[in-house]
Amino acid sequence: MGTPLSLPVARVIASGSVLDESGLGAHSTAHMKRRQFIQLTRRQQQVMIMAIHLQAALADFRAEHLSDAQIEELGAILRQGLSDVITMIEDADQLEQLARLENLLEQIPDEWEVPHAA
Repeated sequence: MGTPLSLPVARVIASGSVLDESGLGAHSTAHMKRRQFIQLTRRQQQVMIMAIHLQAALADFRAEHLSDAQIEELGAILRQGLSDVITMIEDADQLEQLARLENLLEQIPDEWEVPHAA
């Protein structure tokens, strides 16, 4: 079985407001089933939540510029990248992960806009 859920995620899953047992929801024809999500590790759960949020944020761009095949490939790349970054952040006390994280921080361009706080 997966690792314990973070408290906010556990509350959402317990409420059934996002995922139902059938995997069907109001906004789409198929969602990940609650029991499938619960089987994921906490890190995997976080990545899946971030990835679906990114996918929604990119919806208009995607519809205008990318094919379904390109979106599928990009989605896999984004999910793995998110997982890698979470690993770097959570394991920053390990020298190798800290070095990777510091390398990424040095690559952030000065001109990037800072995202709005949620």
